[in-house]
Amino acid sequence: MRQNAGKNAFVLGCLLLCAVPVAVAAQSSIAPTTQASWVISGIVRSASSGLPLEGATVTLTNAKNFQHVAEALSDEKGQFSISGLPAGKFEVVASQRGYVSSAFNEHHGVSTAIVTGEGLVSEGLEIKLELQGVIAGTITEDSGDPVPNARLSLYRRDPRSGTGRMIRASATSADPMGNYELAHLAPGTYYLCASGTPWYAANGMAKQDISSSGAANSSRTALDVAYPITCFPGVADPNAAEAITVGAGDHVPANLVLHAVPSVHISIRVPAPEANKGLLMPQLREDTFGNSEFIAGNYTNMIPNGDSTTTIEISGIAPGQYSAVFPDQSGEATRFATINALTDHETLDLSSAVPLPEVSGKITISGGGTLPSGLFVMLDPLEGEQRGRAPVQPDGSFHLKVARLGDYEVVVGNQRGTALSVIGLKSSAGKLSGRVLPLGGESIELTVEVTAAQTTVSGFAQLDGKPSSSVFLVLVPDHPKAGHTAWKPNQSDSDGSFNFLHVSPGDYTVVAIQEGWTLDWARPEVISPFLAGGVKVHVSANAKEIDLSRPVNAQSK
Repeated sequence: MRQNAGKNAFVLGCLLLCAVPVAVAAQSSIAPTTQASWVISGIVRSASSGLPLEGATVTLTNAKNFQHVAEALSDEKGQFSISGLPAGKFEVVASQRGYVSSAFNEHHGVSTAIVTGEGLVSEGLEIKLELQGVIAGTITEDSGDPVPNARLSLYRRDPRSGTGRMIRASATSADPMGNYELAHLAPGTYYLCASGTPWYAANGMAKQDISSSGAANSSRTALDVAYPITCFPGVADPNAAEAITVGAGDHVPANLVLHAVPSVHISIRVPAPEANKGLLMPQLREDTFGNSEFIAGNYTNMIPNGDSTTTIEISGIAPGQYSAVFPDQSGEATRFATINALTDHETLDLSSAVPLPEVSGKITISGGGTLPSGLFVMLDPLEGEQRGRAPVQPDGSFHLKVARLGDYEVVVGNQRGTALSVIGLKSSAGKLSGRVLPLGGESIELTVEVTAAQTTVSGFAQLDGKPSSSVFLVLVPDHPKAGHTAWKPNQSDSDGSFNFLHVSPGDYTVVAIQEGWTLDWARPEVISPFLAGGVKVHVSANAKEIDLSRPVNAQSK
């Protein structure tokens, strides 16, 4: 019953704290109770070879409150046993060095909890662990020379978000000889991109001078070159990149050749520095698979314009479309603009660009009451990963900035374990629908009403008229702007039961799909054909426990 999907996982991880496990022997038990006690036992195997794994750590946590229960180490036959357990529901997770940790029957972040009790099977489990993989290679340029200290980013589709969005899975830098290694990878499909700076242009050898009038001289040299971001197998367009498939234990070679191209020079007008403060430099970023990648250029000239602005020239940039961000003294973005720098000497006036909106406001508890301490507000973008986050003051006020315009989900969290749900959202422009805040160019005052996300929705998944374990389930909100955190993936437990925890008030449909974790289940166009076969549920603000009136039938994909 593990629920750990993409952005939901991020928020849940912030809200819930788990105890740190302590290793014990292969045969482990907990203190006996006056009730009948039960055993969870099984074997840990390599998924590739089927051989038993000795010394694997098997951890039990309570599936309802996430508290640590017990641990055991597998013996030379890969076997483990934990006895003295009360009737209950337990998450069983195995880990071993060199392998990807996994819960029992885990699929893309959802898993099957083991239910103990009279007549229930909790022994003879088999947990299979996949060997970690590696992608490694060398980054060179056309001449065959290495690109020292090249920057690499590895991307993959996030199966836990249910939207098919791309996330950065790993990042590293090549060594001075251009060699790199990306290790500890779970089996899957990845996309690799690299960037760097030609060593012979890195020290400004190819820079141009700006005249006192701010106009760039036309002379340039053969060394005035740059590398565009290049994705495997050697393309500048991420949409044309080829996937790299990593199997269990694979060591996949992936060499990349960066092609130097004539660079462009960008002149950016920015606000002049305040008195007794240094000049703040604009930052260039490029969108790669929906993620913002920093572009390293050479800041070659800084020319005061005789007014309240300064012109900065950036050289060593490959032609492309970039976003330019101007920070404040704390490093937060204050202005944002895009520039299509396909030809030399493009100009951008960030000093007159519309400042990025600021979001401020107040958090209130529904029905009154005192706010929990340690709250934070997060603006989670519906596209991309540039979140904005700020602490909530004791009086409920908050203030934050975002790095770009767009639609954001408003999330209120607490690192001390209190799960909160946004049930009302009003802006200075009027009442908003759901939890989604559209940000244009105007600053906004928000009033955010929250309540405890205290409801547990429980039921059974069935297949062919019988309770069935390891069936994928998802709680689908009816409201089109409920936000990512309202979608909750799950998997039926060993007795066919399931529990959706910390559900916010609203109307939902519980859907069960055989092997549905392979779908982009959080896309409305993907899930809509399954809704008619689901079970409707209404969650009121005061509900604590809701048991579905009938089982949820597992549908075929």
